[in-house]
Amino acid sequence: MNGERAPYIAAVDPTDADRLYVRTANAVDRPSRLLFSSDAGKTWKTIFAGTGALLGFALSPDGKKVYVGGPGPGPDQAGNPRPSDGVNVASTTDFVFSRKSDVALQCLHATNAGLWGCSNERSGFVLGVSNDDGATFAPRLTRLCDVRGPLACAEGTSTARECPKQWAQQRSALGQCDGQPYGSDAGPLDAGGGREAPIDGTFGGYACSASRGGSFVVLAFGGLALGLLGLRRARTKRR
Repeated sequence: MNGERAPYIAAVDPTDADRLYVRTANAVDRPSRLLFSSDAGKTWKTIFAGTGALLGFALSPDGKKVYVGGPGPGPDQAGNPRPSDGVNVASTTDFVFSRKSDVALQCLHATNAGLWGCSNERSGFVLGVSNDDGATFAPRLTRLCDVRGPLACAEGTSTARECPKQWAQQRSALGQCDGQPYGSDAGPLDAGGGREAPIDGTFGGYACSASRGGSFVVLAFGGLALGLLGLRRARTKRR
C-alpha cells in the first residue's frame, strides 16, 4: 500500500505467541503502518498509520500497552517543517491510541523502570526516559558527543571482541564536544561503573555481550546504555 515494503516483526506478545505486531517501511515522506495479528499471522489489521516511518515501537513487558511513533515525514517541498508522528500509546485490549507528545522519535523501548526513547538534540535529548507514557522525557543523554566507550569487559566476551575494532569509526561520526575531539581522553569504561557488570543481555544491565556480526551503533540500545555510562563519567570529571 502506497509503496510500503519490508515488513518488520516489531514484537510478539509475551503472554500469547499468536499475537504479533509488524511495522512496514516506506519512503521518508510516505506513510507507514503498524499491523496486528491475533491468529499467528493468518489475518492482519492496521492499528496505527503514521505520516512517515514509524521508527519508535515498544510493547510493555506485560503486553498490556503498545507505544508507537516516529520523526514524521520531514519538511515539505518548500522546506517547511511538518509535525512528527510523536509518541502514541494504547491498551492492547482495544488499540485506541492517544497522542502523548510531539517528540520526534527515533526509537522506543519499554521496561518496568520506564519508557526509554531516543530522539535528536533539537528535542532536548538524545536518550531519555519517561514515567508518564511518553508525555515527558527526562534526559539521560543530551549530546551524542558525550558518549564514551567502549565498555571494558573481560577478555573473551563479545563486547571486548567486537566493539573496540569499530570504535574509531564510530567516535569520528559522533563529532566533538566543546572543541575537544570526541573520546580524546577516554579509555575503556568499567562496564559496571565500578561494579561487576551483570552478563544478562538486558538493556540497563550494561552486559558484556554484543550482537555477533552487528555494527557498533550508538543508537542501538546497547549503545544507549554505553552512553549512560559515558555521561556519568563525563559528569564526574567536571566536578
